[in-house]
Amino acid sequence: MSGRGAGAALLVPSTRHLEIALGAGEGATGRRFRDFLDDAAARLAPELTLASPHATRLLTRRALDELPPGRLPFPDEPAARVALAGAVDRSIGRLRRAGTAPDHLRAAGGSQAQILADLLDHVDARLGEAGLTDARSAGAVVARRLQRGALAELPELTAGRVVVRGTAAWEPDDLAVLEALHERLRRAGGAGLVVELPRLAGPLAQAPDDAIAPVADDLERRWGSLDDAPELEWVPARSGLPRTLTVARDVDGEARAVTARILEALAQGTPPERIALVVPDLAETRLEPFRAALGDARIPFAEPRGRPVASCPEGRVALALLEVAVGPVTREQIIELLRAPGLSPGWWTERNAPREAAARAALLAHRLREVPVEIDRTGRLLLDGLTDAVRDRRDEAWMPRTLDRLLTSTRWLGESAEGPGSAARGSRSTRREMARRLLILLDRLALGHPSPRELSAALRAEGHLLATGGLALRALGEAAAAVRAVREAVRSLVTGAAAAGLADTPSTAADFAAELGAIVSALGIGLGAAEGPASAGAVRLGRPADLAGLLHDRVLVTGLDEHAYGGAGGDEALLDEKTRKRLPVPCRPPAAGQREAWRRAELAWAMAGADHVDLSYAAGDGRDLTSPHDLVRWAQGLGLEPIEEPASRVARSASRIDARSAELGALAAGAAPLGDVAERVAVERARTAFFLDPRAPGARFTGRVLVGAEVARRRLVAAVGGDLPERPIAVTAIERASGCAFAGFARRVLRVRRVDDLVESADARERGTLVHRALHAAFEGLRDAPPGESPLAAARAAAARALGLSASMAPLRREAVTQAVHDAVGVVARALDDGDPLRFLTAEQSFGGAAAWGPLEIGAQEGEEGEAARSIYVDGQIDRVDVSADGKRARVVDYKTGRIPAADEHGKSAFQLPLYAAVVARALDCAEVEAVYVSVRPRGIIEEWPRAPADRQGLGGRREEIAQAARRVILGMWRGEVAPRPVKAALCTRCEARDVCRRPAVAPIEEAEER
Repeated sequence: MSGRGAGAALLVPSTRHLEIALGAGEGATGRRFRDFLDDAAARLAPELTLASPHATRLLTRRALDELPPGRLPFPDEPAARVALAGAVDRSIGRLRRAGTAPDHLRAAGGSQAQILADLLDHVDARLGEAGLTDARSAGAVVARRLQRGALAELPELTAGRVVVRGTAAWEPDDLAVLEALHERLRRAGGAGLVVELPRLAGPLAQAPDDAIAPVADDLERRWGSLDDAPELEWVPARSGLPRTLTVARDVDGEARAVTARILEALAQGTPPERIALVVPDLAETRLEPFRAALGDARIPFAEPRGRPVASCPEGRVALALLEVAVGPVTREQIIELLRAPGLSPGWWTERNAPREAAARAALLAHRLREVPVEIDRTGRLLLDGLTDAVRDRRDEAWMPRTLDRLLTSTRWLGESAEGPGSAARGSRSTRREMARRLLILLDRLALGHPSPRELSAALRAEGHLLATGGLALRALGEAAAAVRAVREAVRSLVTGAAAAGLADTPSTAADFAAELGAIVSALGIGLGAAEGPASAGAVRLGRPADLAGLLHDRVLVTGLDEHAYGGAGGDEALLDEKTRKRLPVPCRPPAAGQREAWRRAELAWAMAGADHVDLSYAAGDGRDLTSPHDLVRWAQGLGLEPIEEPASRVARSASRIDARSAELGALAAGAAPLGDVAERVAVERARTAFFLDPRAPGARFTGRVLVGAEVARRRLVAAVGGDLPERPIAVTAIERASGCAFAGFARRVLRVRRVDDLVESADARERGTLVHRALHAAFEGLRDAPPGESPLAAARAAAARALGLSASMAPLRREAVTQAVHDAVGVVARALDDGDPLRFLTAEQSFGGAAAWGPLEIGAQEGEEGEAARSIYVDGQIDRVDVSADGKRARVVDYKTGRIPAADEHGKSAFQLPLYAAVVARALDCAEVEAVYVSVRPRGIIEEWPRAPADRQGLGGRREEIAQAARRVILGMWRGEVAPRPVKAALCTRCEARDVCRRPAVAPIEEAEER
């Protein structure tokens, strides 16, 4: 600190940056102002024990609970109660820092002031019982002890002269400490205390006004009445003149443009630590795009907090264990736990080998999707449903045991220490016990401790470090840091609760989870804080308060919309402005306007630390335009032309921050691609031309399988199926291929299959499955009913048994099952009432494969030769077969819970009934076979089609004609004709192969095909 005289001390009371220089040539040390206050409180008042932030929040929560009913609406949800207690605690903290006493609030009048006064009394009483002092009172304690001339001396008192700089936000207790420190220095014969403020020069002094002047005016007004007040010293600052102004469409574009400016500065030789990136807040929606852009550009950066703990999968899993304990249990929660990276499920799956344990966990997660339970209060229904799902799978008998261990271990977190029994939501344990159990469970699951296999895989992935940027190893490091942060939060919670005397009192798992979530939300993982070793060789990223008073070569100010860099953000919502003005001036918390002035001053000071300043903001698109900040208008008034950054990274004018973006931009501009990219471009252009022309023939990449060798052709035929009796093809596969050949090819050859989660209420597909099962059981129950028993009663009882209606299930599921049973009984009643001479013979009758009824052979017609002369073999399952008493007439019935095919669709996209009729005619040797659809719609609506007996006979009589049409569909697939040409556009919306063929939604379909 040359030029300031020997014995000068520099104290910067900022939450991020602080220096203490002990004199010219004697070096400097770093320190935080909060640390100085804590050290001063410990020296000047050693009998005081400062309460942790969590302890004060718990005591505030307890005070809220003890308020008389009706004084303050208190929510029932634990998370909402914790949030309310946090808001009230922040308001109490503001009052303490201002020196506001309960009597001051009561004198001000008003219901809010009365409630806050009562809460202050309650919290003070509880703090007194615990022998604690609110840490936010440390400033007032230090000021009083300094004024009284305490014997304990502080190192700062020996300097003689203290210079304070680097902050524009002055809470009342900060000023009280500095005033008392100045008084002690003066009494000791020293020069006293000086507050440094920057003297803004050039255009920055009018941007749009001198932002430092209001701060200086407040200080001069406060110190004007003192006989010997600290001095204000104006230090010349840099101009902070803006050089560029970037207007982007969105935050991603803004981050890309700002990163390009940083790359320019680095290319010009600016050290990374001499570059500062200013953001208005630490919201993840703003920080994540900047992290991504800086990461793509391989620019090291340091931020104040890092990513939130919940952004890491391991951090989410650690908190999800408590969520399951709180309940209700959801299927997705269990699946997330089983598939979570970094978690060793061996303790759950009864396997010590990591590979076997992970494989078992994955299999269980897959099987749980077949359990129709989405939300369960205790997990019992989920366990029962899984037991029923694997009842006939002996190799999966371990799954219910694993799920039971998982649920038991999570419920154990919140169960009473006296023993298990009740669900966690209603049980009562203590915070200390729940914390102990959570840490034990984290150890058992090895969360945050990567296995040797994971470390080896990460090291192999980092073989090309320049290409990957160390992402795999960084992910493992962030996982360990996230779990470590959760552990520290758990310990902090217990320590704070113990200080408040609440660690061993009963608490619910829901309250414990909400309290832990509030602590974890303030933590971060990643590169760490912006000061210390983390900032060496890294771009500084932070708010204006983190960067004010520091010198940089280049400062980039982002997010300059009209609402950015504002006031306190609602910390004093419980103390309205009217009540605040009624408080005495010496103990009145700063107003919202004053806090807003602090933010403006911090931003101006951060800009004044550099000669080169870049401004940017996201203006939004045409639907959601954002007005710019006054600084943007000021820069435009200086003649600075905005640089527009497009939303698309491949636009011609988009900033290029890495090799990939440069390559994409060149391709978008028409440059010739290289290597395999050129081949991909040619393929995609061919596909586009194919989809835009409905009459274009299929080619190599557009639905034509080119088979050269005979071996490859045989493999294609075998994959499609139907070439041998031992390898038949299902009727449903023929229908799928007739609607779109590529859909049939994708299912049979590519094995594309969509697995939908079973839902409690039963979607359209699941409803069809339930109705088919119920009808099968109901007609068999009708046939096997003993004499004298009501046929409908027997059918209903059989359907209910088949669907497990007596078992435990979710309410929505029970409603769906009950409705399916009701619909099945309605079909049985209709069949009995019609007086039909044909009676039920069998249901769900399989043919083909190992079934008693062999596959249906569809032979060639006369004149066909070669491959076209081969027979195809079909299998399937007939919903119902009715037969007359003499066995000469039969009927095939197909149940539909959706749309019934139209008359002109048979032979084009509908084949089931005529082919079923052919199977029945062969198996039962019936000359006459009818075919009928039975539509079972919701709300008990039952319809039959065709209605006329002659039409039913005619549909069954078309079996030879439609069999040949089905044969032609299969022969086309054998030849490799599998172009994605859907018969109807509606097929694409529910097609399993939609993402495989990638047919554009705007691709035309011929009108004739649509009909």
